[in-house]
Amino acid sequence: MSETKTTRTFQHLFEEAEKDSLYWKEGLILEFTSDLYQLMNAQGLTKKDLADRLGTSKAYVTKIFQGNANFTAESMTRIAHALNGRVKIHVTPRNDNSKFCDASDNDCAYRRSTRPEKQS
Repeated sequence: MSETKTTRTFQHLFEEAEKDSLYWKEGLILEFTSDLYQLMNAQGLTKKDLADRLGTSKAYVTKIFQGNANFTAESMTRIAHALNGRVKIHVTPRNDNSKFCDASDNDCAYRRSTRPEKQS
């Protein structure tokens, strides 16, 4: 299979995947768990430390980081609070690839690869 045909095939697969809400849900879980991991690293915490703070097992924390936990707004808030963090939700146009961050966050690399379409 030629590289061009392979590229078109992968592009088609991604376009199809993006039509499914499961694709977007998994992306949210990945972003959430990545943010948790960064908070843990910044505080020098281990999975066991987080488990102790949550009053759960290390196995449950592993499940969180594998994206296999049943995340609800309540559970996400509880986990974030255990790391002295908080959950923020924002909605953007689908083609906006910016990462949400506070203006005061010096470590936040704010990048916008696409601009929202202008409203007429």
